[in-house]
Formats: sequence, structure tokens, C-alpha cells
Amino acid sequence: MEDVMVRRRDILINKLELQEGSCIILTDSSNLLYFAGVGVGCLIIDCDEATLILPKLEEEEVKAKVGSTLSLEVYGPEDRLMDRVVRILSEVKPSTIFFDKLSVRDYEAMGKITSNLRECMDTIWEMRMKKDSYEMKLIARAAEIARRTMDKVSSILEPGISEWELAVEAEYIMRKMGAESVAFQTIVASSSSSSKPHAKPSYRRIEENDIVVIDLGAVYESYRSDMTRTFLLGDFKHKYSYLLEAVHKAKNEALNLLRPGMLAREIDKAARKILVDLGYGEYFIHGLGHGVGLDIHEPPYLSPIYEKPIPEDCVVTIEPGIYIPGMVGVRDEDMYVVGEEVQSLTSFNYLE
Repeated sequence: MEDVMVRRRDILINKLELQEGSCIILTDSSNLLYFAGVGVGCLIIDCDEATLILPKLEEEEVKAKVGSTLSLEVYGPEDRLMDRVVRILSEVKPSTIFFDKLSVRDYEAMGKITSNLRECMDTIWEMRMKKDSYEMKLIARAAEIARRTMDKVSSILEPGISEWELAVEAEYIMRKMGAESVAFQTIVASSSSSSKPHAKPSYRRIEENDIVVIDLGAVYESYRSDMTRTFLLGDFKHKYSYLLEAVHKAKNEALNLLRPGMLAREIDKAARKILVDLGYGEYFIHGLGHGVGLDIHEPPYLSPIYEKPIPEDCVVTIEPGIYIPGMVGVRDEDMYVVGEEVQSLTSFNYLE
């Protein structure tokens, strides 16, 4: 694991063409996980070494995780992280500082050290979008936990149980299966609440004839998963099955086009056209999908406004939906590895 982090930092240094006397500072927790193996503090990288600035209370745990590849600079409760970082850099006086994100206050403080401040998130995302074999294993495990949890939750979905009970049960099952946490607040939306893509679970009890949308995901060793299913109960199997059929047609169209090098917006456009032609275009109110990794939503984004192509070895969701306000909503979401072949992580392949 230490070698992986060193290799990633070296790649970043080379991509940014970092010169002697310049440095990179990373503060985003997911970037810290990616380049340091822990999600706390501030990582300073120069051509010769990498130093993690972190609070004293995290020192013991961090030491056990990062090994000998990082130098540690520890501060106590009387100090502030970025104040310590500014003091360190003020002594070094780097000619260029690359950064992932800074508050206005911290940006202004860095500007007093050097006028050459350069944001580098595009380069970092270029790296993070392409998952290596180590990451793929962790994402696949997170996806397996989500898939198995959805199977178990569907087996207890019956009239009388509440949305809240289903959500709590799902999160409990994921924990029992080895998830360190949930990837996001579990969504269980029934009846007219199903038309709200991010509805929060309520104490409403599921009825004999009902529609239930469940969206869940697990975190496994910092990597995340995301999947959604729509369940039609009783007479609703006939009443609203046409909506699910429309969503599946759009999903199939997306999967026919999903491959490395394809423009993400074109995949969204093709799937969206299916729903437009069926008369549901105005009810598809979000992007077709998104990347998943250390963050639950990360590039590439399959949306009308994302201009870039799909890179090889990324993991994305495909999740078309139809949401008729105050009435009903349906969504179907799975995760896919985009390589020479498209591999589903959470369900069967609709192309088969």
C-alpha cells in the first residue's frame, strides 16, 4: 500500500511538471486518502519528500497507516491546521504552490508567500477517474455489499413496514457485511414521495398497493457503491410497470454506447432521447449517471453539460429515472466498470 501511494505522488509530480522550489498542498479528504492513505490533515509534496501536517490527536492512528513513506508534522490544540501550513511554507518560500482547494482566507495567506498559485484538481481527477486494480477490488466489494443488502431488504419489503424501518435495516445489514459506513443517507421513498429523487425516509408505512424506491450504498475501505431499485407492490405492478419499462429502455440505450472515448454527454443524450420519444422527457430531471470511487459523486459525469470523454477503467453509474411530481417516481441504477467490455458490479448486464 505504501508503494501505491508513493507511485501516485510521483505520477502527480510528473504530470504537474513540478520544479525544485515548488510544492503541492492537498487538503481535500478524498485526495488525502488517494495520495497519503489517510483522510486527515494537509499533505505537502515537493520533489524530494512528502509531509503530512496533522493534529496530535490523529498521530497514533495515522502512524500505523502511512508507514515510513511520509514525514509527519504534528500540531496541538492551540494551533490551526492551515496556520501551521502557512508558517511552514513561509519558511520555505516556494516559487509555485499547486493546490486542490483553499478557502478564501487560506488562498489570500498563500498569496503572500507566492503570487504563482495554481489549482490542480483537473490533473488530480484525471488520475482518480482511472481506477487501478487495487481500487477496483475495493469498489467491487463495496458494490457486492450493496447488491446483497438490496436482495435482503427486498425480501422483507411488505405492507406494514415503514420507510424508516427499511432504511435502518438496510444500513444494519451493510454494517454486518463489513461496510465501515453507508455511502450516503439511505433513500426509501414510497407512494408520492417516490417522485422526489433525494427523498428522506419517513415513518410512513408501506401499503398493499404501493411503489417503493430504495437507493443505497456502502463504504468499504474508503471506497463507495451506489445502486437503486424500484419495487411495485400489488396492483401497482400493472399500473406503473410501463414507467419501469421506459427507464430500462433508456438504460439499455446507454449501455449500448458506454465505452472508453465516448463523450459522456452523448450517452446521456441518447438515453434521454428514449424518454423524450416516449413522452417522459420533462420528467427525467437529473444526469444519467456519475463516477463513483472515494466520493459518491465524482467525474466523469454523464450529463448534458459534461464535455469530456469517458476514460478507460473508470467506474460509473447508469441511473435513468422518471419523476412525475406529487404522483410517482421510478429509478433504476447500477454501477459499471468501463473497459474493453462493460462489466456490471451490481446487477446482470441488460445487454445480455
